[in-house]
Amino acid sequence: MDEKEVKEELGEGKLYGGLVVPAGFTSSITALTGATTTGPRARPTLTVLTNQSAGSMGSGLARTATTQGVLRWFDRKGLHRIPVETAPEEGAVPA
Repeated sequence: MDEKEVKEELGEGKLYGGLVVPAGFTSSITALTGATTTGPRARPTLTVLTNQSAGSMGSGLARTATTQGVLRWFDRKGLHRIPVETAPEEGAVPA
């Protein structure tokens, strides 16, 4: 399911939330661990979309579930979590 389909299903009330993983996400994570730099590195970002019409409880559950899933993925891969230095964009989960 792509981002457009997730947004459509959120709008139709079929989903409480969704996680958007952009193309190249894994490579952007891997690039952060490289010893060489070829300029500024883009900070990998995941986007959590929630159904605001599901109420604060529904959207909160969706956000928590997707965030916890991402953190477990990082732990399984042995990746260190990168601390948030600035406020993330609305709905973005820093990687």
